Amino acid sequence: MSHRAAAASLGCVLALSRAASAGVTLEVRPLFGETCLPSAGSGELRVRVENTGSRPLRAMLVVDAMAPRADRPRTRHAWTVRVGARAEAMLSVDTPRPLAGGAMTFRVLGEDGRTLATTSLALPGGEGSMILDATPGHRFANAQRAGAGGLLSGDVGGDGEYGRGGLFRALGGASEPAALPYAGVTCAVERPAASGSPRLPRLVAGYRAVALVLLDSGSLNGLAPSERQSLAGYVAEGGSLTVIVRSPNDLRHPVLGALVGEGVSALPMPAWSREPEVIDPWRVPRVPPQAATLAGARTWGGGHLDPRWLAAVDRGVPAGTLGATARYGDGMVHLLSWDPSQTASLEDPWSARTVLQLAAHADHRRVPRLFAPEPETLPIPAPVRSFLTPSVRPGLGLLRAGGIVAAFASALLLAAWMTRLLRARSLLAPLSAALTLAAWALLARQGGSHRAALTQSRTLSVLDAPWGFSIASARRFHMVYSGHRRSLAIRLGGPERVVAVDPTAGRGPITRLVEADTAYLLGLGVLPWTPTFVREDGPEALRGAVTLHRDPTGVLSVRNGLPWTLREVVLLDRGSSSGWSFEAIAPGRTRSVREGRALPRAIVAWFVVPQLPALPGWGSPEAAALARRPPSITADAPYDVAAPLGRWFGHRRDDNPWDAVLSSAAVPGRAEPWVLREGVGLVARIDRPAAATRAGLRLASESTWLRLHPPEPTP
Repeated sequence: MSHRAAAASLGCVLALSRAASAGVTLEVRPLFGETCLPSAGSGELRVRVENTGSRPLRAMLVVDAMAPRADRPRTRHAWTVRVGARAEAMLSVDTPRPLAGGAMTFRVLGEDGRTLATTSLALPGGEGSMILDATPGHRFANAQRAGAGGLLSGDVGGDGEYGRGGLFRALGGASEPAALPYAGVTCAVERPAASGSPRLPRLVAGYRAVALVLLDSGSLNGLAPSERQSLAGYVAEGGSLTVIVRSPNDLRHPVLGALVGEGVSALPMPAWSREPEVIDPWRVPRVPPQAATLAGARTWGGGHLDPRWLAAVDRGVPAGTLGATARYGDGMVHLLSWDPSQTASLEDPWSARTVLQLAAHADHRRVPRLFAPEPETLPIPAPVRSFLTPSVRPGLGLLRAGGIVAAFASALLLAAWMTRLLRARSLLAPLSAALTLAAWALLARQGGSHRAALTQSRTLSVLDAPWGFSIASARRFHMVYSGHRRSLAIRLGGPERVVAVDPTAGRGPITRLVEADTAYLLGLGVLPWTPTFVREDGPEALRGAVTLHRDPTGVLSVRNGLPWTLREVVLLDRGSSSGWSFEAIAPGRTRSVREGRALPRAIVAWFVVPQLPALPGWGSPEAAALARRPPSITADAPYDVAAPLGRWFGHRRDDNPWDAVLSSAAVPGRAEPWVLREGVGLVARIDRPAAATRAGLRLASESTWLRLHPPEPTP
């Protein structure tokens, strides 16, 4: 064990905590132990609540950060707990702050609010990237942690740990060492004896720092539904899954078939050369595989498999030697031709290096996508605030009320003058009463409409998915606005949403309550005349898919497989640097570019040609966000293209949504996700029915947009 791992073990405070009170036992442990914790973002914990009493228990598990940020609302997480008499319940929970380096308290509260059990957890350190070895016996992880795994002399760095700070030394007498292709750690996944299945995360948050998952086909097909669903969500969000096929019969299982396609079969191994070859970009000489490593190896074909992805890891062998890859959403599923966990592979430097190079590629692909969860310190983009903030202000209502009073006074004076002129003073009293009644009715109507206009909520949602995929990454902005101080509750899109609350919501506590298949944000404070914003990120089902087709002549067409109409459709082709727009594409309809309107060149160029950067002001939150994650491609401000797009689709200047949509990316000012590098992309508004209310307030507007991006180009 390295000095760093030993320090983490010694510095772990209450990594495994138990507390018992009033017949309730509470136990908390990190999913992968205290040495495999994500250094950024929340992680997954396993919490065991045992009821030793003779009556069923209905309670709530509350997780609080011990030292919340002073400049942010205090947010805590809560889960409903139901445990039978003399039984226990196991919960998978994510944390309200980063798992590593964060101190948290856990409480079990009864129905009367009384604390039944409490404990605390504080974990230091953390890792930026991890490989999960979920194979039986996790022999690959053991070999990497032991510093063995078939390494040659000089491969281990000064800290004595392979894969963390070690250096490959070039074979053949090269004088300059080459950096390791992967600098993360390899973590062993526990397998309880009762089930025999690997204990993988039940929440997508558990995969926050995971670059690669190494799993055998039998274990994959036997996963529990919750673990299988979270693994699929992780891959769809851009993760990488490496599968060791134990038996060709496993390929016919519906679980593996859903990931790689139907009709997958074994193919003969191609012939290859064993001559050493230096492979860039790592400057690591290719070590040829030993004969025992590939003895009995089989490659794979059919389904959605493509052998070129794995061939790019070691270009000294022909395509198919390492296996084949299938895309699943934005992620990849690799079917390996050999078994890295067998004894011969563990003694072969080629096997370990190939897996680590594959992990390095997977780690490189974990770049921030359009809606990758960001820290809570990321501000709400200014164009989003402007678009969602209601245009009605108190001054306008007071002006209208004053006009009604002035009109009433003028009408009353006119009535008095007319009755005196006509010498009909007896008519003044009933006429005055009628005018007074009309004035009060107008004032009441104005007050009611003004109150309704002020007390409202608005939402903006942007969904991001690959072509033909039915699961999207969703980012939703909520705005609530009221004329008086109040506390509200918002229903979130799902139990795994990452939530960030605007500082205007007060200091809390704001509770994210998670139930079986939904979640709520409770205690959201709203100040008078002050818009309050909430951002949530997470996966969302589309109930269909939008597909792209190209006929033999190269003409593009789009088929809308969603149950809703697509409006304000923008279709962009990087190859021809062309773009088209459609007013609407109905459900089930296919529209060709010949039916669309060609977009102006100025609009197309913003999406397909990298622009010069538009840097934010020095010292601003946007500049700090860009400094934490420098962009490789930046573009001009979204307003430069939002204004012409709004005019193109007939929007007024004060209701143009395009600036807000294009500004909703993960880092303000960063337009790289909207720039097409390859293929064809689409942006459109989804015309789906809106709810009548949100957070108990009138839902004034709900705008949902869809962005479809091409898959990563094949090497």
